[in-house]
Amino acid sequence: VTRSTLFDVSFLMLTSIVQTYGSDVVLSDRGDSFFEKWVRECMVERNKLKNPRQILALCDDSMVDELLLSLSKPEAAQLKPCTLSWQETCLNLPGVLHHVLIAWEQETLSSADVKSILDNIKRRLFSFSVCATSFLCAYMYSVRETELLKPLNMIQQFLAPLTSEELSSQEYAKERLALSYPIIRKMQ
Repeated sequence: VTRSTLFDVSFLMLTSIVQTYGSDVVLSDRGDSFFEKWVRECMVERNKLKNPRQILALCDDSMVDELLLSLSKPEAAQLKPCTLSWQETCLNLPGVLHHVLIAWEQETLSSADVKSILDNIKRRLFSFSVCATSFLCAYMYSVRETELLKPLNMIQQFLAPLTSEELSSQEYAKERLALSYPIIRKMQ
């Protein structure tokens, strides 16, 4: 639990720094850490649009399926661990969101199902909400105006307040949530 909290706080702080100073100032030319890869390939920045197809190309289909299955279960709310690392989850969330968007558009997923999946993403680590938002913002730049409402609603779900029970169930949840909200708003 402590390691996941440290990952979450570190990810959120680094993302905030990149948003404030820009990736050009923060990242090294030869940096190959997970975070540097995520920023270069997936993070939406002002005046640096990302192609959602390229982001989806980073996803591994089997990991996307495992993650989607894990997030779709009602018991996922109890933070049942999935076998993917946090880094793998961050890089494969775009694939999950893409599947969810398509299923929602085709009405094979209800709004309640979508809300449940998004809540399960948010409950795991707040950095996952940031990763999801980054993909959704990139996606919104690539679709017609008539297709913006659902991804925009998904982002709004990540900004919805947590219950006091949800806040008390995780270490430093209130502080991490306070870090994630401005990041999501800036991306939006």
